[in-house]
Amino acid sequence: MDTNRQEDSAYSLICDETRVGSIVDVEADFPWMVGRIELTDAGQRFVPFLLSLTDESREQTDEHDFPGQWRVESHWHVTDEGGNLRGISFPALHDDMTIYWRWR
Repeated sequence: MDTNRQEDSAYSLICDETRVGSIVDVEADFPWMVGRIELTDAGQRFVPFLLSLTDESREQTDEHDFPGQWRVESHWHVTDEGGNLRGISFPALHDDMTIYWRWR
């Protein structure tokens, strides 16, 4: 068994006060954390923004297409396995719902 893997959904992605989703199958791949996100209903609206940060083949996205607070890294957090709210870099979301982040 991989001791760096978290099997339950102890992690959650948060933007401001919005719980974007649960992060499951979490692994540490220093310096990155990686998992698979299960979006909440409220989290669905973040997908176009998050994908625009990682997919270079998509059309150029005007930064004004998204709310200003989404574009501020300090608004992004993950609750860790202890329930602590921790700052992260912008999360990197891919089409298969794999998500990467780094602790700030």
